[in-house]
Amino acid sequence: MNYFIARLFICLFTPARLLVLSSATHVQSVSARLTASILGFFPLLGKIEAHFRLGFCPVLSVLMVLPLIFSGLWNYANAATYDASGQWADFSNAVDVGLNPTVGDTYTYPNIFAGVDALVTVTATQKTGTGLKVDEKDPTLHSAWEDVKDINVKLVMDGSGPENQLKFRIDFLEAGTLIPITVTNLSILNKDVEGPEFVEYSGLTGYVLANVTNVTASSAGGVYRFSGSSFSSNLADQAFWIETKYSSVNSVTVTVGRDTSAGSGSANRFALSFQSASWTNGITTAVPLPVRTITYDANGATSGNVPSATSGAGALIIANNSGALAQNALTLSSWNTASDGTGVSLIPGSSFTPSSDITVYAQYSKAAPTQKADVVAGLLSKELIAYQFYKGSIQSVNDRLAWLASRRGNPKKSRQGFKFKFNDPVLDQLFNSSPERLSDYSEADVASLVSKLGENPELYDDILKAQAISLGIAELKARTGDVDFNPAFENTSSSFSVWSDGEISIGKNSASTISSSREFNRKVLTIGLDKEYKQDNLIGFALSVGREDADVGTDGSTIQSDNIGAIVYSTYTSEQLPQIEASLGYGDLNFETKRIDSGETLHGERKGGIYYGSVGFRQLNTVQEERVSYSAHGRVNLGQITLKSYSETGGASAITYFDQDIDYEELETGIDMSKVMKWQNFTIRPHAGLQYSHFLNKSSPASMRYTSLSTIHTSVVQTEMESGWSISAGVDIWDEGSLSSNLSLSRSHSNSDNYINSINFSLRYQF
Repeated sequence: MNYFIARLFICLFTPARLLVLSSATHVQSVSARLTASILGFFPLLGKIEAHFRLGFCPVLSVLMVLPLIFSGLWNYANAATYDASGQWADFSNAVDVGLNPTVGDTYTYPNIFAGVDALVTVTATQKTGTGLKVDEKDPTLHSAWEDVKDINVKLVMDGSGPENQLKFRIDFLEAGTLIPITVTNLSILNKDVEGPEFVEYSGLTGYVLANVTNVTASSAGGVYRFSGSSFSSNLADQAFWIETKYSSVNSVTVTVGRDTSAGSGSANRFALSFQSASWTNGITTAVPLPVRTITYDANGATSGNVPSATSGAGALIIANNSGALAQNALTLSSWNTASDGTGVSLIPGSSFTPSSDITVYAQYSKAAPTQKADVVAGLLSKELIAYQFYKGSIQSVNDRLAWLASRRGNPKKSRQGFKFKFNDPVLDQLFNSSPERLSDYSEADVASLVSKLGENPELYDDILKAQAISLGIAELKARTGDVDFNPAFENTSSSFSVWSDGEISIGKNSASTISSSREFNRKVLTIGLDKEYKQDNLIGFALSVGREDADVGTDGSTIQSDNIGAIVYSTYTSEQLPQIEASLGYGDLNFETKRIDSGETLHGERKGGIYYGSVGFRQLNTVQEERVSYSAHGRVNLGQITLKSYSETGGASAITYFDQDIDYEELETGIDMSKVMKWQNFTIRPHAGLQYSHFLNKSSPASMRYTSLSTIHTSVVQTEMESGWSISAGVDIWDEGSLSSNLSLSRSHSNSDNYINSINFSLRYQF
């Protein structure tokens, strides 16, 4: 038997690549990259099971839980910065990249730093002729241009026009995504910039030239141009070096070119090495960051307003959806540098450093259901309801055993809490009457029955049916010794004792950053039957029925639950050991849900089941002072909840929920205290208890999708079943005849200050 199943969800974000080369260079178009990113989520499901058995007694089986293991996904909010200090970015390629490119062509270099991709986009070309290469690998070249880690541009000369040039933008992205990442302390080194060559950079915060240099620096509109003024064949000559610096940047725009007014010539080559230089006599010049503006475009919104433009120097914060932009039933999910979403994706609230004034376009999608507070609250409510039901069933049994321990040696062990009345005539007669048997009927009784039938022939069937039921119940009770299912403290036939327990709980869970508030009320009734075997050993059975109503959020969402469960329990007592207590049960769960979403009222019915059990010990009467009894206990409570898949109905926002398994493993320890007193004809027993519960697991994965869509969303829900203390106090009152009653109050308080107040009660008076 499986005591628990711990599901392991590992998401591997591994986009497919168009080209994998021997030198680990990966090159692909942006459209292919986007497609690969979408298809690259592959959930890996696993199960981990473990059974640990301790001790030599076959009754004891202690279960230990292996921790959930999962790989972390890159998150733009938590992994948005990379420090490039002292590192050399790896733009390795084994073949030429970008032969004769056109504007808009893109090339991807994966993992130039650990977890950082570079996306190179061609933004302008001019008089390039033929043979242009964005990144050339040529072993015949000088080492300054053949290092595979560098971007080596080959710019052909056609002898016409004022300039030949190539302009491209390098975006730094989280590995495998289109989410920008901020690179800090970045340097780019250019060697052998000689006349008439030039390089241009925007967004830099400083640059370094040699103390005596042949490079001229100029700026216009935040763009810095570095031009060579003479020719040199010595590539180690620092007079022809340029190092540009960036304190914090998401992208860099680079232009390389040659002024063709100087005449035609052979091809020009530029090596961009993304590393700091080893200067012998370099002079650093600080450059103030230019002010840039990000303008927001609604991109076909049907409602709402675009945010105001964002302006500033350096890194800017991408605006949130402050104007509630929406496109029909879709909501804003991100901004993009391209209207069709093929550009760089910018997440609201993230940081971005534009290299120029840009316009970003709203991108719309249906908000993930796992991001809706009422959905999360509904998941938590179902978990809470299921847990509280099984925990209440176990607690009722444990309270029963504690009560018996305090009355050890007393033959009157029934503790019936209610006088049950039923609308159903069969059940009412079974529980509350002693009908006459057929052998007790006189001739007058038969004549009376015939008279009733003659007076009311239309009630012929009903009268005979009722009479037959009464006779049947009478015969049953006669054969079983006329069982009283509502005794005060006496046993039923065959030495069985009857007990009952009731609970009413009212509580509220406050809203969190991901979940709506919840208000609930719970009613549980438990009826039990147990019997001693051998000496001081017990075996019993209990039936629990419960109902819980929960209000979720403030829009009118509700959950109603009707549950029923059965549990068997037993104790084993010896002189050498504390009393061993064990129970095992099953519960049937039925939920009716109503969720309000975007003006739609969505209904659903969810089924589920729960296996639960408890193994523990109780030290009986270890200390007695002035007739005060102390009883210590400890136990392991286990529960496995299975919620079946179901689909809501009622609108476009309906959600389909998949099967969900929830495992609970809980360690408990506590002490019960009581004192028996006499008052006139009554026995009074005040009692109190203190208990600490520690949970061994804390989360449960829940998967769902919009019924009309195929995308599956998974949320690892942090359960609200938390470790904490509970305290209870109450009093039992009974006489030697017909009256028995109990009232107790309890409060459970978690380590995070959540709490539940409960009332347990019982009352019986037999007329």
